[in-house]
Amino acid sequence: MIFYTSGSSFDYAYRNAFSRFPAELILYYTGVGYILPLYFKNKNVRKLIIRLLIALALATVAYRIGRYYFFPQGRINNNFWQTLAHIPSFFVAPFYFISIPALGFIIFIFSRLQTNELQKKEAEKQRMIAEVNLLKSQIQPHFLFNTLNNLYGLALSSSDNTPDSIMRLSKIMEYMLYNSEREQVPLGLEIQYIRDYIELEKLRYGKRLQVSWDIDGNLQEKMIAPLLLFPFIENAFKHGSGKASGDTWISISLKRENNFIVYVVVNSIDPGKETSTNGNGSGYGLQNLYKRLNFVYPGKYKIEQTAGESSYMSVLKLDL
Repeated sequence: MIFYTSGSSFDYAYRNAFSRFPAELILYYTGVGYILPLYFKNKNVRKLIIRLLIALALATVAYRIGRYYFFPQGRINNNFWQTLAHIPSFFVAPFYFISIPALGFIIFIFSRLQTNELQKKEAEKQRMIAEVNLLKSQIQPHFLFNTLNNLYGLALSSSDNTPDSIMRLSKIMEYMLYNSEREQVPLGLEIQYIRDYIELEKLRYGKRLQVSWDIDGNLQEKMIAPLLLFPFIENAFKHGSGKASGDTWISISLKRENNFIVYVVVNSIDPGKETSTNGNGSGYGLQNLYKRLNFVYPGKYKIEQTAGESSYMSVLKLDL
């Protein structure tokens, strides 16, 4: 009993599917398995086009062979080579089988781009972690050397400030070892770290250094990337107070302004002293700061630095 004749829709459908299948298989697997991965590795557009055209030609040959065997009525003079090399049919053939491989290419490309973007972000994140760790290692040596010398002097003189100073140093080390590894910390914790740092620096400067604070208490629970505010303070000591021969001062302010927090550090400088290093971001700490801001808060920050005759001001506006 015959259920389907040669002219039935089912007969045509399965013949058409089997004639296209080898071509689709060749084009898809050569593209996804070889050509596109090679392009993402070398980024050579010219070679990509050439390889795709070769794959398309091979797939077209496979399709024409399939048509020859599954559709005898389309043969030219019942001759295999004449049918295969028929130019008009050869150039039209790709339109019959290219849609499914092309869809596979699109899915592969989008998947690869997404994977590359995730890998890029992860690599950038790891690089930033490494840079923060390097920043920590650069902060510790000179600061610890000065602080330990000062603590030694306090211990020799049996100063009442010795236990408090040791506790502050302990808190700083705890913050640098543990909290700096986190993606975000409460703003109050970052400020306390800066307070402890400044109090220990006061051991070196004594009464020559005056520090004023103006901190909005409502910002204490806001979350921020760790060690983000510190470079301005370190810079103020390094290029301001550290170079001053007489009395020196630092003013620190942290306020809310619309949707931004505004962090302002102003430090005294000796008139006539060179301040370009303080302001142009050439120091490692400031270079690292700009990189971290671009990574953690892209498009959400603004830095202003202004040099006066006897003071230097750094302003960070940050959208948290």
